[in-house]
Amino acid sequence: MVLTDDMAIQRNDPFPVFSCGRMLHCFAVTRNGPVRFPLASDAGDLPVPAGNDLDIAGLGSLEQSCVSVGLYFENGVLTFTHTSSGLLHLVCAADSDLEHQGEPWERALRADPSYEPSFAYDEPPSPAGDMRVTSTDAGVVEITAGVYQIQVSESDIALRIQDLRDGHTLLATRSDVFTSRRSRIGMEFTIDRDERVFGAGERMGFLDKRGKRYLNWNTDDPFIRETTDPLYQSIPFFVRWQPGGRSVGIFHDYPGVSWMDFDSSGNDSIRLHQAEERMSLFLCAGPSLADVIGQYTSLTGTGMLPPKWALGFHQSRYSYRTEAEVLELVAGFRKRNIALDAVYLDIHYMDEYRVFTWDRDAFPDPATMIERLAAEGVRVITIVDPGVKADSDYHVYRDGLARDVFARRSSGEVYHGEVWPGRAVFPDFTAERAREFWADHHKSLLGAGVSGIWNDMNEPADFSGDELDRITFTPPLDVVFEGEGRPKGHMHYHNAYALKMAEATHAAFEKHRPGERPFLLTRAGYAGVQKYAAIWNGDIDSSWHHLAQSIPMFLNMGVSGLPFVGSDIGGFQSDATPELYARWMQFAVFTPYMRAHSAVDTGPHEPWCFGSAVEEVARESINLRYRLLPYIYSVFAGSAETGLPVMSPMVLHWPHDERCAAMWDQFMFGPSLMVAPVVYPDQRKRLVVFPEGSWYDFYSGEQIQGPAEKVAEAPLERIPVYARGGSVIPMQRVVAHSGDSVTEIELHCFPASDDSESSFVLHEDDGITRVDADGYEYRRTSLSMRGRELVIECPEGRYQSAVTEFVVYCAGVQVGRYPADGNRIVVDV
Repeated sequence: MVLTDDMAIQRNDPFPVFSCGRMLHCFAVTRNGPVRFPLASDAGDLPVPAGNDLDIAGLGSLEQSCVSVGLYFENGVLTFTHTSSGLLHLVCAADSDLEHQGEPWERALRADPSYEPSFAYDEPPSPAGDMRVTSTDAGVVEITAGVYQIQVSESDIALRIQDLRDGHTLLATRSDVFTSRRSRIGMEFTIDRDERVFGAGERMGFLDKRGKRYLNWNTDDPFIRETTDPLYQSIPFFVRWQPGGRSVGIFHDYPGVSWMDFDSSGNDSIRLHQAEERMSLFLCAGPSLADVIGQYTSLTGTGMLPPKWALGFHQSRYSYRTEAEVLELVAGFRKRNIALDAVYLDIHYMDEYRVFTWDRDAFPDPATMIERLAAEGVRVITIVDPGVKADSDYHVYRDGLARDVFARRSSGEVYHGEVWPGRAVFPDFTAERAREFWADHHKSLLGAGVSGIWNDMNEPADFSGDELDRITFTPPLDVVFEGEGRPKGHMHYHNAYALKMAEATHAAFEKHRPGERPFLLTRAGYAGVQKYAAIWNGDIDSSWHHLAQSIPMFLNMGVSGLPFVGSDIGGFQSDATPELYARWMQFAVFTPYMRAHSAVDTGPHEPWCFGSAVEEVARESINLRYRLLPYIYSVFAGSAETGLPVMSPMVLHWPHDERCAAMWDQFMFGPSLMVAPVVYPDQRKRLVVFPEGSWYDFYSGEQIQGPAEKVAEAPLERIPVYARGGSVIPMQRVVAHSGDSVTEIELHCFPASDDSESSFVLHEDDGITRVDADGYEYRRTSLSMRGRELVIECPEGRYQSAVTEFVVYCAGVQVGRYPADGNRIVVDV
């Protein structure tokens, strides 16, 4: 397998590079049908397809509003569509085969936005139908649509897209709109010298991705280092950010192999390339970073509100091998008064690694075991890999063959690879019947009481590849996937495999646990996976370096629309030191997903395994997580509506503070808590940067006025955490698990230094019912601060909360107790 960027021009390469060529004419689709729109240089001899009666517009302006507009070049077509949600959709369809240059209508068909299905969104975005076209004697085609003004010059084929609101250039090419070569297509556009690049999914390195070049190819690589690329997830979405916060988002919607080059050559350009001659881009106009994220997630979906128990502490290991070991583990948590919501079963719970089976010697009665754990408030999550053991005595394999769900090679035979069970086959999740098959077989797990599913090895990983070249650690390129009716080779659909597997698993919950919110954890994914799953960053090392790297990685994943992310506390590979485990646990309190995990043949990562001092640090950290659960759950509820990250970079909130633009080791958890983790050994102090406004030490209540910088104390017992002035942070008492009843909510107020007003919405529901299910009820209470006045508004919704009282605090000092009786309350703090 060779995945090189052969879009790059090499002197000894015999394959020519084609520019898009001369612009031939413009073609507009109106509500009344297609219209040929001539250019200044139009020769007027372009052939039209048989049976089509085209209106021919004159030079000047097309009076009718258009659904889409296409520009035809000698070597391809470029179409623009303005969506009703405010995005601009660009589709380039190149044709480097000289024999087809006289067939522009065929190329036009491939450039139609509806021609190629997308895996990133469920329904294609509807066109706004408000596009208008103008051509001039000077040879410029101008298209306006919503906030977008598009200009293409006939002379140099340069494209420029501007925002009509402020004149900001959103995207511009120096010359050719696109280039093609050897069944590839690419686009290169300029980037200003002071711009930064955020997002791009799961990547190593600092927050700003400018100067880097990335491959999108989901890869199982356990040997992760600072320069390792690619990793498990491929999210081809990024944000161009300028000082002051002006932001533009670009989503390159292609689930196959592609490349993103963020000015690695230093010539102030971004280059996007892919292994197919049809490129689909969505432009998000912003103007702010928050606006861009919202626009992107309006297309690909926001993260769903998870079950409340999924936000508690989870414990895992590769592997807890017997029922007795699992029961002893949970008893250990309860005996030591350490909260716990879920325990994970890795691959050894299965019968010889056969998915959807149990090893009945080790787990003789799974349903009864799960009932016993449920009585302790603990849920069970089981791992499920995509590889199905090729064994004629195995019912899942036989059923899959009968239903024709396994991926095949181009020659027609079912592909056999090798994973944990040995010789194995792989469901083709891009086929609906395969997803139905997968959902059906989850009955053996969900029917036994399993509460969550953990998808691993879903890049998909395949041991048949070269272990020293991990991008080959996957089925070969001659495997063909059906692609929802558009069959193509593995190269073109690879990154969608985990996404469609997650969709199938999500459907399993709908089938076997209707009305209940699913919990799904996935290692691999593509744009849109946030609708279905939480994500952890894979097989990272037990090292300070990987603890530190997790911070900017999670921040960029949040910018990329992935709000529910986390890491293996203590690291997965090798043995954590007591100090590393303590610092990782403190960091994990403020990550969206909180789980301890460790590899086979490594030391245990249970909280009590590092000595009494670290056990106390872990207990207090987990207690803080549960104390913050009303705040965390409410932040997730807000994220499910807006698409904004739960864990966010400082620059999202303070775009005018240049210090925040480069800040990778300090972040916001929700809108109100600023966290400064400790990521170096023996560190007992660290620099904290305070943006403008008032800040409060979360532990002592000490006030700091920003902008400022301070060397903060960071004893082993805690990391620096600060509350933002003007915040109201709802908290609760310490509980053993998220299902414990709570009758009091503490409202911790931190007044702003001025009379500015801010608010937070406390979200309550039963924590498990799907928000789109019949009978779902909620209660939302607005908590606002103006100066030192707290206002608790009358709640919205019909959910009958167990909370009967609010206990109000100001910077840690109790102010008073007030009945939560549905009436409006005003408190001077």
